[in-house]
Amino acid sequence: MPHLLAANLAATDSPSLRWMACNACGYLIAHGDARTAHYLASDLRQQWRDRLGDDHEHVRGVAHYLAWALQEMGRYAEACELDQDTLARDRRILGEDHVMTLSSANGLAIALRALGGRMMIPEAVINTQ
Repeated sequence: MPHLLAANLAATDSPSLRWMACNACGYLIAHGDARTAHYLASDLRQQWRDRLGDDHEHVRGVAHYLAWALQEMGRYAEACELDQDTLARDRRILGEDHVMTLSSANGLAIALRALGGRMMIPEAVINTQ
């Protein structure tokens, strides 16, 4: 993993390397290093947004891992906000039944559950029509 963190993966034009960077974030979170995953995912997302745009699949993909890292760090409101944005984009681009859309909906549900009664579920999340 140190070699991935040292590489400038945000600058790559290779889709395979961008997915590998996203997966590295997931690996870090799954192995208890949410802070490093947050750092990596946040950096990748910002640089990819600037270069590729908010709707790009890798930007949406790394946003999923960034939200997961935020959840693991107890930052549920931030995770919820990011999950809402990612879910709306996935629904618009991929449709309701795509695996990434469903994964985004799951991430948002987890964040909302963690927030408990402190936040109302937005109508846009409930309404899938």
